[in-house]
Amino acid sequence: MTTLVTDDQGQLTLSRDVTARLGVGPGQAVELDVLDDGLLRLRTGRRRGTRTWRSVAGCAPNPEGIHLTVEEISKSIAAGWAGEAL
Repeated sequence: MTTLVTDDQGQLTLSRDVTARLGVGPGQAVELDVLDDGLLRLRTGRRRGTRTWRSVAGCAPNPEGIHLTVEEISKSIAAGWAGEAL
């Protein structure tokens, strides 16, 4: 749990570890809802569970060292949708 303290203007500052976990950076908006039971719900502009392709690029292991071009990947995807095996 993270404890926040208000400043003299009543503002809260989120720590870097919290903003990193939320996936937000400087200048990005976050929405805050105050729920009836006093809990706060904080939402970022991104939907939960979604990521940019840049954030996941290179995260899968590649023990065979296979490198495909965009054209090769597109061809493989089209073949998969058509029910063909490459």
